Amino acid sequence: MSNRVEIRKKARDIELWELRQMLQDPSIDILNDVDAKFEKDPDRIITELELKHKKPQNDFMNKLSLPKGSEAPRELRRKEFVLRNSTLTNLWRSPNVRSLYNLILAFFVFLYLHIAIFYYFNVERLTRDLALVSWSFGQFHIVTAVWIGINLSIVFFLHPVFRFWASSRAFAKKKGLYDLMFCTLFVLYEAALLIIPPKIIIDCNIPPASSCALVMEQFRLFMKSYAFVRENINRVLKYKLHQDDDEESNSPPCPEVGKLIYFLFAPTLIYRDSYPRTSVCERNDVEIINNDPLAETIYRCG
Repeated sequence: MSNRVEIRKKARDIELWELRQMLQDPSIDILNDVDAKFEKDPDRIITELELKHKKPQNDFMNKLSLPKGSEAPRELRRKEFVLRNSTLTNLWRSPNVRSLYNLILAFFVFLYLHIAIFYYFNVERLTRDLALVSWSFGQFHIVTAVWIGINLSIVFFLHPVFRFWASSRAFAKKKGLYDLMFCTLFVLYEAALLIIPPKIIIDCNIPPASSCALVMEQFRLFMKSYAFVRENINRVLKYKLHQDDDEESNSPPCPEVGKLIYFLFAPTLIYRDSYPRTSVCERNDVEIINNDPLAETIYRCG
């Protein structure tokens, strides 16, 4: 009997030891954390998995596999847009950056309180400062009109002219002269984009902040219009009528106007007919990033 009792005690001790080891197993905590995160935000986890398994489509590995004696053609490699998170998105997910942001936010709240108390006891100073800000952004209606005019010129002048040249080039007998005419017209248009806005700023005596906004938008739209034409010129030159064997040469020579409008407001200077987009939009991060310039403006005014 004593032997049986000892065997039962040993078996019970072994079961308790295995149970203790099981409870101390860190994999259980990891699985619980994974389940909690997946239940909390499944869309973000799916997006991250898509980003990890999405492979960039480029010929970098092909270049590495070339023999040493052979030389690759000296052409600029076409830039490929890869589905991935932005640098700011990855930074916002770091707890250290979040802590630093909360610290800076607390500093700005203290600063705003200081500014509010200062202007409460100095109403005349508040009036002068608001008058200065209002003067700096004065004549903003002229800036808005010029900005709308530049966008309309790209949509209703540059795009139709480029589409006409692209669609009629295949029927031209002297293609070199025909291309030279379009190139000259395009250079004149780009020169007008560089000359007209500064002339309006000088003639209308637009204040500094408004003129700075107009100049920045002028150069942005100048680069956008050049990028659109530059990217699609190769498509026009390769376009041939009734070519079924080559999909690239048989594609439409000019993109639709909707793609151009999307490109004018997309945060990139490289034109593509379509861009990779994530399935989830982090609206909270966008709102926080958009509020930062406002906080910086208030800080500078204070």
